[in-house]
Amino acid sequence: MAVSAEIYGTFFENLKKGELGNLEVDDIQCALLDSGYTFSHDHDNFTDDVSANEIDDADYSQQTLSNVSVTRTDRETVVDADDVNFGDEVNISASYAVLFDETSDKLIFFVDFDGEEESVDGKFEIQWHEDGIFSTEAPA
Repeated sequence: MAVSAEIYGTFFENLKKGELGNLEVDDIQCALLDSGYTFSHDHDNFTDDVSANEIDDADYSQQTLSNVSVTRTDRETVVDADDVNFGDEVNISASYAVLFDETSDKLIFFVDFDGEEESVDGKFEIQWHEDGIFSTEAPA
């Protein structure tokens, strides 16, 4: 599975304006989306811009990220968390995933599975990269 991912363009603006809470304290939700969703950097709000494409499989429910960490060095910030498991014996089909701040409903991160991923009476899990979910680097 080839996967691509992007930080929503509004994430940094929302963070700067204080519209996102503390990522390590607030609940960060992971939602799965169907193939009808079209990514846009301008999307800002989960309910307004994304929720119409949330999957409605009977075994599915949004998952809260656990053990979220934000590590900062001089120029780099890395956001990480445990892998997200939507169940071990589930029937789920999804094309995308999004992360959003549950408190503010603001979008953070988008994952494109590069096609539909499916589990049939099996595990549906997103395994984050060993270096973190995403990182940002300040210009030199």
